[in-house]
Amino acid sequence: MMNCAQIISLACSIAKVPGMTQQAGQFMNARLVQIALEQDLDIIRRTTTIQMVIGVSAYNLPVNYLRAREAFYSQSGQIYVLSARSMDDYDQLFKGPGQFEYPYLFATDLGASPPTINLYPTPSISATLTVRYMDNLVEIATPETSVVIPWFQDQLLLVKMVAEDLMDISDDTRANDFAVKNDDKMRRMLQMANDKEDRVITIKKDPATFRAARAVRPTKLQGD
Repeated sequence: MMNCAQIISLACSIAKVPGMTQQAGQFMNARLVQIALEQDLDIIRRTTTIQMVIGVSAYNLPVNYLRAREAFYSQSGQIYVLSARSMDDYDQLFKGPGQFEYPYLFATDLGASPPTINLYPTPSISATLTVRYMDNLVEIATPETSVVIPWFQDQLLLVKMVAEDLMDISDDTRANDFAVKNDDKMRRMLQMANDKEDRVITIKKDPATFRAARAVRPTKLQGD
C-alpha cells in the first residue's frame, strides 16, 4: 500500500508537474472530503454509544460526526430502530408536558458544537443508544510529506483523480479524458460496494406516518 507522499509523487509524475506536491496534497484532501460527503463507504463508518436518560431528549455526538447510518437501542430483548428526520421536521413535532415514550425518531443538529442527536418522544426509559455514523475527519495533515496510508482503498483511482486535478490547473489536454475514465471507475467501484444481490431487502412503512394508526380504535370489536 502506498502512503500519501508516494501517491502524491506518482500523481505529479503522471501529470508531468513534479514541483506541485503542495497543490497535489490539497487536491488529495479535497477528493477525500468529496468522497466522504457524497458516498456512504463502510471504511469511514464509526460507532458510538449514548446512555439515554429518562426525561432527556438531546445528547452530544462525537465531533467527527458527519451523518447517521442508523440508530437503535434494545429494551427487554427487543431492538428499536429509530427513523431519521430533519431538524425542521423535529422542531414541528408536539412536545407538550408528559410527552414521554420509547423514542422512535431522531434528528441531528450539525449547527451545534459538538453536534447533537435529538430523540422523539422524550425517553421514558434508560437504555444504551447505538449510533453508527460517517466520519468527517478524513483529511490528512501535510499529505505531501505524510507516511500515513489514506483511508480510500482504491489507491490507483486516488492517484488518477489527483493527477486529473493537477492537469486541470496546468492546462494539460489529457484532463478531460482522465475525468471521464475516473468517473467511470468510481461508478463501477460504487456499484460493487452497494451490490445487494446477496441480501434480502425488507420494505418497511414509515413509522412517522403509520405509527399513529396503532392508536386508532377499531370500528368493530370481535364478537359484535
